[in-house]
Amino acid sequence: MSTEKTFSPSVIAAMLGVRPVTVHRWIQDKVLTAVNVQRGQRRPTYRVFESTLVAFFRERGVSEAELRVLFRK
Repeated sequence: MSTEKTFSPSVIAAMLGVRPVTVHRWIQDKVLTAVNVQRGQRRPTYRVFESTLVAFFRERGVSEAELRVLFRK
């Protein structure tokens, strides 16, 4: 079991100033990797690991200073 911090699409959307549906679309289009923590349900409940989210931001040119602000490190 991983103890790494995870983020919901709603939290990610708030961090980026986009709508949660946008983050869900990135997940469905496999632009952003997520884990479905609610298997067997009609609607998936996604979570994104912090390391995956950091890599996603870095691939898109987000600076280390901006990452510190986003993650409050």
